Amino acid sequence: MHLPRGRTLLLTMLVVLNPALARSAEYAWTPKLDLSAEYSDNRRVTTISHDPAWGVVLDGAVDLSWATETGSASLVPRINLQRFTGSERLDSNNYYLDFDGRHALSERHQFGLSAGWERVATVTSELDDTGTLFTDRTRNRVTNNITPSWTWFHDDRTSLQLAYSYTDVFYQAGRFSGLVDYTYRVASATLTRQLSEIDTLTMTAYQASFNIPDALAKATDYVIQAGYQRQFSPVLSGHLMLGVDRTASEFTDILGASHNTAANSVIFDLGLARETERGHWEVNYSRSISPSGRGDQNRRDEIGLNGYHDFDERLRGVVRARYFDNKSGTGRAGASLDRTFAEVQGRLRWRLGPYWSLEGAYTWRRQSYAASGAVGDSNTLSLGLRYGGEKRAVSR
Repeated sequence: MHLPRGRTLLLTMLVVLNPALARSAEYAWTPKLDLSAEYSDNRRVTTISHDPAWGVVLDGAVDLSWATETGSASLVPRINLQRFTGSERLDSNNYYLDFDGRHALSERHQFGLSAGWERVATVTSELDDTGTLFTDRTRNRVTNNITPSWTWFHDDRTSLQLAYSYTDVFYQAGRFSGLVDYTYRVASATLTRQLSEIDTLTMTAYQASFNIPDALAKATDYVIQAGYQRQFSPVLSGHLMLGVDRTASEFTDILGASHNTAANSVIFDLGLARETERGHWEVNYSRSISPSGRGDQNRRDEIGLNGYHDFDERLRGVVRARYFDNKSGTGRAGASLDRTFAEVQGRLRWRLGPYWSLEGAYTWRRQSYAASGAVGDSNTLSLGLRYGGEKRAVSR
């Protein structure tokens, strides 16, 4: 059963936190707007015949926030509209709604709630998750997520957080698209200890349930992981997470036979961050397991580099590069998930004023499928005007 689409989720968020945050609250709103023109020789990064496309992308959002002495909350509606010449298959209307709130129940107890709803086209949403992009017509993916949490602070250095996350994913005409609806539940407990001013240790245990009702398939992950963060110097910091994941899977094949599998794997996340006189740089390497709409989980090895450099007070250069290798988590989907994906993006941003900027970007992408050996390349150029938004208080 799917969560109600958007409205009931939003009402749940407001009912839970609004009474506590409404008293003596300070309200504010921050608008954001991006308008850009784009050219791409292969927008879908497809391996089959395709045409180049020119388009316009409009992205707008409003951050509605309020805060009291004991808590804060933020509600962000966002819309993204994309129109391209030559093919309606590239056009899309994407809608997002995100909520995040915190309320201190006492000096040692804090309640948190984050939730989100989105309705996005598979032309953009599935490129990162599965690589499944359809050429017949644009399809939509609807995602609901809600995550309540409770945090207990033993002292200034030690805390325990319990959290539960529920995610529901629904695909428009999913049975005819090669994608399947699924739910994903995660129950977790995290113990955090600040060992010193520069060292922090975390221990996390969680259970994740990946369920595909229509396919009579499910997978349960039991994970234990430890994390360590260190501030080596005022300008250099690093983190390391290492964990063990045991996955138990059940599914029924097309002949009606039931299958049960179990596997152990190592997951990790390590990275370094460096502040410079005029910028910030991060490098990261990770292995993770996550749900997908292809009827199986993704096991992903990913390496990435992100950073920016301010050439002067007005001009900033931004670099983003990443490479990941996706494989089927349990083998149920065969090699259909197995692919590699690479992306390199460079941006130049010229600040026109306190809130306005002009930005040009070049993006190169490549994905390669293991089963067929097919490779798709994409080159994209864009030029846009951005409004960063001034935070505006609302008087009561």
